[in-house]
Amino acid sequence: MDDAYEPPSGPEMNPLQTLMAVVTRPQAAFDRLARKPEWGIPSIMLLAGIGTLYTTSMRFAGEAMKNMPQQPGMPALSSEFMMILSIFLVPIISAGTWFIRTGVLWVTSLLFGGEGEFLALLSAIGYAWLPFFIQHALMTVWLVIAPDQAGQQAGMNIQDPAVLRRALIFSVGQHIGPFAIWNLILCVIAVATVLRLSRGQAVAVVLIPWFLQLIWRIGYMLFSSQLAGMVTNMTPPASPPSP
Repeated sequence: MDDAYEPPSGPEMNPLQTLMAVVTRPQAAFDRLARKPEWGIPSIMLLAGIGTLYTTSMRFAGEAMKNMPQQPGMPALSSEFMMILSIFLVPIISAGTWFIRTGVLWVTSLLFGGEGEFLALLSAIGYAWLPFFIQHALMTVWLVIAPDQAGQQAGMNIQDPAVLRRALIFSVGQHIGPFAIWNLILCVIAVATVLRLSRGQAVAVVLIPWFLQLIWRIGYMLFSSQLAGMVTNMTPPASPPSP
């Protein structure tokens, strides 16, 4: 660990200054979090980012489902129900995303001799979520501005090869897009700083789970497509309405 990051000396930053430093001076920001973890701003970013996007998308998904043919025995799901469901799911998804990702990086770092506190890494990874917070805000604006396109996306049939191809491209694009790359860079700096690893070791710690997640995402979509086809083939067609 000869090229491990050595923290500089300097004045202490408050949480808002730390958030700004994530953009302008990420190494100094994560050094501050390594010495004094802070969870308020990351919690707000995760809840606000995931919450607004998830609630908005669930609303349009519910609207799209109203216009889809209902299978026998399947209850209709309203947009109101989908939004209420999102209120309960958002805190669970936000906390789970934060803790699981930090835990995966923590365990992976042990293979490379990582040191440092888990809670400090949890704080740093929360601040490194800033690119995704910006991305979620932009996607929420898109859902509000173009609700028709959002509804079409929610109602697409993933069994259609063309639709599946577009969904795979979109999913992979999200995984390697500019916001994801920005987040990866921040995570590398955070891991190197908080866990006192070299930059090369930090790159390995971050990219190993990232690559496995990419493979899992592609496999999950392919499996979902096959499963949807099996369910459709097993479900009898809806009966015509009585005269």
